[in-house]
Amino acid sequence: SYLMEDLTALEITDITIMPYGLVPGMEYTFELAQDETNDDPYDDLDQVWYMTTEIPEGSARYVNEMLASTAPDADLFVGMDTNGNGMPDADEEVCASTTGSWNEYCNVDKPETGTWWVLVQNWGASDADMDSMTLATAIVPGTDSGNMTFDAPTSVPKLDPFDVTLKYDLADIYVGQVWYGAFSTGSDPANPGNVG
Repeated sequence: SYLMEDLTALEITDITIMPYGLVPGMEYTFELAQDETNDDPYDDLDQVWYMTTEIPEGSARYVNEMLASTAPDADLFVGMDTNGNGMPDADEEVCASTTGSWNEYCNVDKPETGTWWVLVQNWGASDADMDSMTLATAIVPGTDSGNMTFDAPTSVPKLDPFDVTLKYDLADIYVGQVWYGAFSTGSDPANPGNVG
């Protein structure tokens, strides 16, 4: 379980929590040499790793996260294939995670239905010819999978802090596996998501 402490909000008369997920991340492991023109990940797609995926209608999240890399600096880009060519293009970019390390993360809440892409660039390689990288990617559906529950107060006065405990039940989880989900909180059933 996970405890979220000291939340504050508008007056809550009948708290409504809508869970989405949890779903396991799909893991992809691949090797990349350093991009020789690392100032532009889109100039030569043979120097990067990318894939496309279809996002169904009503999805809650599209999340991509680097889990491991032998390269000290990798960058992560996510976008929607608006021109239909099946490849990443700079003007389609929705998220760029370009810190000075390999630990990159991109999340898109309520992604549009359609073809999306994720691109990984080896910005700064190790001393090896090729670096190994692992990416986790997940589409969290806009439905409840039944593996998350919440303990929360039923009512909260305006601006009073309150705690919510998220509980999850995953019988087949294993060490090192990542799962993704989301939830929204409403002040009453007529206003789902208005708290956050």
